[in-house]
Amino acid sequence: QVVQTQRNYLDSASMFHVLAVIACWLHVAARSRTAIKADMHFCRRSQEAPRTNMKNTLSLVLETFPELAPKVLSTDPWVIFFDRFVSEAEIRACEAHLGSKKFAHMDNRESLFCFGSCEQADIMQTLVGRAGNITRVPQDNIEFVQAVRYKEGMSFKAHHDNHPDLHLLPAGNRIFSIFVYLSDVENGGATEFPTLGIVSPAKRGAAVLFQNTLSVDPDVSDLRATHKASKVEAGEKRGLNLWVHQYNYKRFWQMGCAST
Repeated sequence: QVVQTQRNYLDSASMFHVLAVIACWLHVAARSRTAIKADMHFCRRSQEAPRTNMKNTLSLVLETFPELAPKVLSTDPWVIFFDRFVSEAEIRACEAHLGSKKFAHMDNRESLFCFGSCEQADIMQTLVGRAGNITRVPQDNIEFVQAVRYKEGMSFKAHHDNHPDLHLLPAGNRIFSIFVYLSDVENGGATEFPTLGIVSPAKRGAAVLFQNTLSVDPDVSDLRATHKASKVEAGEKRGLNLWVHQYNYKRFWQMGCAST
């Protein structure tokens, strides 16, 4: 039943991970045993790689980042709402930076992954650095920022940000997610956690951080973190997704050992 529940919540991003893994195995199957062993060694993380302490990471947020106005909505799993995650000046810089970029329409929303020069912009580095400080991980553990837009009538169905097999990849699971709200929404657009009974309002400058895996075993997804983006009834919702991995994501992505 647990496996079936996991499957029910596969979103398009998760399906992309599945297809990437299948493609990788088809490629490997056509190669020699020596080449296969070389690939396995190439994509293997060091046994000394630091592992995030899931139990203590977020318990210090209230006292460490009061300027972001954090409010704990849940401690099991952790869900924290930041009323002042980004300043008005940072929002304007972010919108100016992303304004000329081309968004793709998919899954009833418009999205853009910020690679290369897009990611290296000062505003993106600032936000990724802030996310790393809060979750106490190096910036390279964080995936490329995904910018999203929900126009009137758009929503995103209930899903989980972590795929149950991501822990098998060298970058490990998406242990935390942060969604940054870049706009107010006239009506709708909240982030809802149905199992937890929690609603995070779409408020310009705010953000919601939540834990995707179990504290006692970060290799296992916590299905209570399943969430959805409620329909935008009026206005437009703009935001950013920041996904935090347990290990160095950027390094393994550059090596071709991770996917986005």
